[in-house]
Amino acid sequence: MKASIRLLLAAALIWHSTALGFAQTPASAPVLPCKPVNLGQYKIELTHYKESGQYERDLAVAAGRAAAWLAQQRGRKGKLAIVLDIDETSLSNWPVIKADDFGFIPQGPCDLSRDGIPIGACGWIDWINQARDKPILPTLALYRQARQAGIAVFFITGRPGMLRAATERNLRAAGYDQWQELIMRTGGYRTESVISYKSAARAAIERQGYMIVLNMGDQESDLAGGHAERTFKVPNPFYYIP
Repeated sequence: MKASIRLLLAAALIWHSTALGFAQTPASAPVLPCKPVNLGQYKIELTHYKESGQYERDLAVAAGRAAAWLAQQRGRKGKLAIVLDIDETSLSNWPVIKADDFGFIPQGPCDLSRDGIPIGACGWIDWINQARDKPILPTLALYRQARQAGIAVFFITGRPGMLRAATERNLRAAGYDQWQELIMRTGGYRTESVISYKSAARAAIERQGYMIVLNMGDQESDLAGGHAERTFKVPNPFYYIP
């Protein structure tokens, strides 16, 4: 847990540094509150966090809390629903995250080895169109728990609608074989906050008569804006979405 806390604090510092404008010219740059982390060293720590198994253990803890809450809803009357994010919540993009050295390259090819591992830099859109994401197993267990209890499952993702066919194919291949609705953004990849989009999507689900008993995502922006009884955040120190 101490390693996880250190990683999360480092991620927060990197975001905070960017938000304050530390990329300005030296003459206008603000005084740093503390020495920033070394980006190369931080990438090494992130890779160790993932490949050591600690990331998966932390995922299991977070999803376990959600599963315990969901179990308490058994027997409730009405139309119950859960909302799940996709990337780094339901499906893992680790191969392309590692191949792109924690950067984001939306365009371009994603050539793969015989083992399905990206060779060199990998374009995210090409990667997603290949529908190779593996399931995040604790989330898949939560999904199955909801299905067995007769609770509707909604996916709300920041992925653009042009990737719908590949996303549906990938979800089914990963074991998420049924859902009430897959909600995607219009247009291509966008940089503005997803909070208004995702909260509005949850409000629309409620207007269909559903009670959203659980909303789970890997970003705070997946959870902000209300329209869910309980929210659960799974760890993701690999990238930040406002």
